[in-house]
Amino acid sequence: MRVSGDSHRANGKIVVGDAAATGRSLLKAASQDIFAQSVTVQGGSGDDSLSRIDVAGDQNFSTLLGGVTVTGGTGANALATIDPAVQTLLANGTVGVAGGSGTGAAAEIASTGTQTLITTLGDVSVAGGAGADATATIATSGASQTIAGAVDVTLLGGGGTSATADISSAGGQQVLAYTGDVALTGGAGDFASAMIFTSGPTQAVGAGGDIFLTAGTGLEADALLVVGGMSGAGTTIFGCGTGACAVPGLLSSPFANGTADAGLFRAPTATPPSSPLADIIDLLFPEVIAGPPFAPDDALTDLLVLYRDTYSGFVGEGEPVTEEEDIRGRLKLCR
Repeated sequence: MRVSGDSHRANGKIVVGDAAATGRSLLKAASQDIFAQSVTVQGGSGDDSLSRIDVAGDQNFSTLLGGVTVTGGTGANALATIDPAVQTLLANGTVGVAGGSGTGAAAEIASTGTQTLITTLGDVSVAGGAGADATATIATSGASQTIAGAVDVTLLGGGGTSATADISSAGGQQVLAYTGDVALTGGAGDFASAMIFTSGPTQAVGAGGDIFLTAGTGLEADALLVVGGMSGAGTTIFGCGTGACAVPGLLSSPFANGTADAGLFRAPTATPPSSPLADIIDLLFPEVIAGPPFAPDDALTDLLVLYRDTYSGFVGEGEPVTEEEDIRGRLKLCR
């Protein structure tokens, strides 16, 4: 694993694994809060290599100026995974999960409990790989699921045999594309299907644009919406129209847990200065203040960021910071 950035240019990227890696790259915790500019989990070139963020309990995950990328490798069974129990993932950028070119080089974001994945900019993209069984998955195996993309939600079967792309849940499921399309396209590989699936009782799939189901060129490379064990009894499919397909908000910050956490989250209303999170920040870091909410027409409406008025040691002592330096300051603080 590497965390990129230095004292002058705080990139704040977290990278687990490498395309040339032949062994294991592992970030493991009992519970976990992640704040970063962007996060990459990259499968390797070695057979049975593993790149993994492994969390036994709750994972709260936020990226500030980038997305989350999980990509299978070129080696056989070169896996790339993020696998907590309960997951809240908010990305201010695209979330992309893609199978690799190696046989069985799967990529997944998979929880065992409730899963909430929201992008405030960009898409949610799931794509099977070129290798056989190089699957790509966003899934929860034990609870409900909310997947919401600020623009499109796309699933594309891969070129390899059985290189499926799926979003799946064991409970109620909601998949929304706020301003764009929900598009499922089967792949060129045989049985490389694209599927949004729940074994639970209800499923809601909505788009501000259109909903496309397109079979691929491979044998039985289907595009499917499936609910309740193939019954389809609880499926609700709707075109939202402009502004009606609202991305769900988080009712409270998942990071306000009494520890020294500072990050980015989406709430349905602006967070007031007297919020529990602001109180915690003020207690632990008196020099840090909670910034005002963004203007309503900003793409990051209702996001809380943290900043310093001045940045001692980064620019001159006590000197005002420019907008660019302020952005860097926010990233440095979040690290």
